[in-house]
Formats: sequence, structure tokens, C-alpha cells
Amino acid sequence: MPTDIKVQKAGPKPGFVRIMLEENDNIPPTGQPFGLNGKTWVLKPGEEAEVPEAIVNILDDAVMSKPVKSQDGKGINGWRNQLRFPYRIIRSRD
Repeated sequence: MPTDIKVQKAGPKPGFVRIMLEENDNIPPTGQPFGLNGKTWVLKPGEEAEVPEAIVNILDDAVMSKPVKSQDGKGINGWRNQLRFPYRIIRSRD
């Protein structure tokens, strides 16, 4: 019997990463599509997905401005950028 069998650790393919979108009212129940080079990934909040690293770049670039309210709550002091589709990277458990 051969004894030099190598066991490959489970994890994303090279150039891919596992992510999970956070709960978000801006995402429809059917999921949010993201396109890259003619291929579409539909991501749903709370579900892990293996996507190309370029999809993470798309998520990082999808920002929206949110008003910063004054302390008295009657006005706006400015604007602050935040991710439109917050996500987390799922690390493999080695």
C-alpha cells in the first residue's frame, strides 16, 4: 500500500476566498448578484460563499454615504462613507 498519499486541506481554490455577507436591508430575498468577467455570483446574507478575490474588491468599492447627525439631532454635521454590502472573510479552521 502506498504511504505517500497527501491529504489536501479543505479551503477555497487558489485566487478564491470564502465570505459571508452581513444581514442587510438593501439585499433582496433572492440575493444580490455581483458580476465579474461575464459570470455572476448571487450572494445571500448569512450564507457562506466561495468567490474570486476580485468580488471582494467589488464589495470594498461599493460604498454609500450616510449622514452624521448633530448632537441635538436636528441637523446634519456631515457625511461618512460605509460599505453598502458589509461582509466578513471566513477563515479556514486548521
